[in-house]
Amino acid sequence: MPWHTRSLWIAALAVAYAAVAGLWATGGDASTWFALLLPLACVVGWRLTAEDVRGDDTLDPGARSAARLTIAGAALFTASRCGASAPGFVAGENLGVALAAMGSLWAIARIKPLGGLAEPSPSARRLDAAAFAAFFWVVAAALPGAAAMLPERTEGLDPLLIDYATVAASIGSLGVQLFAAARLAATRRAEIGVAERAQAALWLGSIALAVGILAAAAQVLPPERVLPIAVVLASVGAAFAAASREPETVLSVLRLTLATTGLVAPIALGAVYAAHVRPAVAGPIAFGAAGAAAIAALVAQRLAHRAGPGSGRLLPALQAATRAAMTPDPEDALRSALFELRGALGQDGDPPALYRFFPAEQVSVDRAGFLHTKKAEMPPRLVSLADAEPERILRIEVMHAVSVRKPEVRPLIAWMEDNHLSAVSVVRDVDGPIGALTVPAGARVAPKALSDVRALRQLSDRLAAVLGVSSMLSRSRERELVARGDLETREAERARLATELGRIEGQFEAVAKSFEQRARVALYSPAAQAAVQRLEQLAGVDVPVTLLTSPGIDAVAWAALVHLASARKKGVMVIVDGTNPAEHDTAKWQDRVASPLALAAGGTLVLLDAHVLPELVQMRIASGLPADVGLVVALPGTVDSLAASGKLSEALADRLGDRSVALPALSSRGEDLSLLVLETLTRIGKRLRQAPLGIDPRALAALVDYDFPGNDAELEGILFRAALVTPPEARAVTVRELETAGFSPPPGSERRARGTGPLPQPRRKRSSKTT
Repeated sequence: MPWHTRSLWIAALAVAYAAVAGLWATGGDASTWFALLLPLACVVGWRLTAEDVRGDDTLDPGARSAARLTIAGAALFTASRCGASAPGFVAGENLGVALAAMGSLWAIARIKPLGGLAEPSPSARRLDAAAFAAFFWVVAAALPGAAAMLPERTEGLDPLLIDYATVAASIGSLGVQLFAAARLAATRRAEIGVAERAQAALWLGSIALAVGILAAAAQVLPPERVLPIAVVLASVGAAFAAASREPETVLSVLRLTLATTGLVAPIALGAVYAAHVRPAVAGPIAFGAAGAAAIAALVAQRLAHRAGPGSGRLLPALQAATRAAMTPDPEDALRSALFELRGALGQDGDPPALYRFFPAEQVSVDRAGFLHTKKAEMPPRLVSLADAEPERILRIEVMHAVSVRKPEVRPLIAWMEDNHLSAVSVVRDVDGPIGALTVPAGARVAPKALSDVRALRQLSDRLAAVLGVSSMLSRSRERELVARGDLETREAERARLATELGRIEGQFEAVAKSFEQRARVALYSPAAQAAVQRLEQLAGVDVPVTLLTSPGIDAVAWAALVHLASARKKGVMVIVDGTNPAEHDTAKWQDRVASPLALAAGGTLVLLDAHVLPELVQMRIASGLPADVGLVVALPGTVDSLAASGKLSEALADRLGDRSVALPALSSRGEDLSLLVLETLTRIGKRLRQAPLGIDPRALAALVDYDFPGNDAELEGILFRAALVTPPEARAVTVRELETAGFSPPPGSERRARGTGPLPQPRRKRSSKTT
């Protein structure tokens, strides 16, 4: 069985025993029947002080146990008071008062702090007051207890001694409670919510003591009968102040009790005195006193809402500022709230200000109500400390109270003193702190009461919405300016990159055109025109192109023609020679950076003699060719024949398909040969003698009649060797230089070569078919 359940049973059984004993001793008096209901009071008390499972428990476990002890003591006192006046019941009364007094002193020593910088000192949690009060009641409860249990040995005990002990213990315990409450209010004044509880315990104890003394003086009851009641009431009030979950509830009850006592108690005491003096008119006096007390109670309720302990003087002004912050326009709401707050705090000195964090600036109003904004920042450490305080409000007196134990707050105290601030309230939204509302140090009133602190928190929460909209607009404007600056920077960067990209693309295109120029020197023959037309058609549909080459044909020039006719003409053209051993490294083709597949991104990959590459490399090309890379492959035979002979992998053959174009040999380009010879000699002449070279008509006729099995390479070699043996003063290459270079004119052209017959026109040679 849990301890709280066992303690309830113990308390209920003790109270029930006292009630049953009183019922037995009095023979069934009406008050003793009422005492039988007191165990239910223990059940209700335990229920009210149960742990809150719905949220954070605001009660200290010790305060909860102490409040239950006070409830049990008050119930035991009431049950014993309903019994007879025998010493045993007096002992029960005094024991109940002792338990109630010790429980209340234990409870106010265990008031749980709300958190933040201020923490209770070890001296504030001592139980010396409870032990001291227990010392008084030990004697007051022992004397009647001894008289009840040992009547033979205590026959000479004067009953007045028991009364004196009860009165002394009552006055002593009330004095100890007042002292303990006053000490608690002084030592823990910096803690929000704790000082209010301590003040409530002090005021309730003072009221109970005053009413008890006045009631005894007015002879309502004897002092030994009325003062224990005062102690029980004061103890219950102190336990309620310490164990209540909400400090505002304690303050409301305290203000109502003070107002009611201040108005009703004089009426009641005056009626009692008048009834003693004029017993003949006691009835009318009692009726009039009851009516006057009822009217006073109604007035007391109104008075309790406007005055009394814990009623903040700043509360109406903060409520007015909160209402002013309800204006739809954020700037007007901010100005109105600060103006109302300035009027409440006083027009002299520094005005209250609102620090915005985004952007970092301080907003305040002058006496005329005009808004002023300046650049200012609040220390981030101060904001974090204030955000962790109860109600998110940090007061400078709290920082002074902990400055000895926490020296890190001293620079923040200096900053607040330099800026003449007494309190900082954090303004935050769902994302975190967005600002801070400050209260100047020279204010006419400062937020010290719990109601003022909570009203300031409510104003800060309202300003959070206003500041959120205002900051959002300000941040939007800043973001717009930053975005415009970024846009301009990005536009400039884009223009620079576009220029750079255009320059690079121009370089790639220029390199490709320099290769293509060799293929476009002369395209008058039908074979050349048909090949060019077919290549441009395939390049336009963006498919792999296979060039069927003969020995000596410049396949790179024709590949450049395909590249420039495609949509990737501004990209790079990467040339891979299959006969180069360096291109046979499989790891190179698998490299994501150095692979020709990666280097050709956005351009064209040209493979010369692809059938010479290893099979793994061919498969890598077929499977790993990116979609943005064009492919041109130069092969000495058709794809099907090379794949059938095992020189070309099936994967690459399937990738290439049957889109093959046979490049025209020189033997089929009779219409182009004259221009090719002149263009080649011009280049060679400029390279060797800085002047173009021509060719003798007979020599040209001999070249035109030649089949050139080596194609472009053979023509280039013959003309280069002839240019080397041509005399420096000669401007054209003759048949003699061609023969010296190793060229043998074809049979039947010897007579024309010697100049003995007319120069024949170049014959039209056969044209090869294209596939």
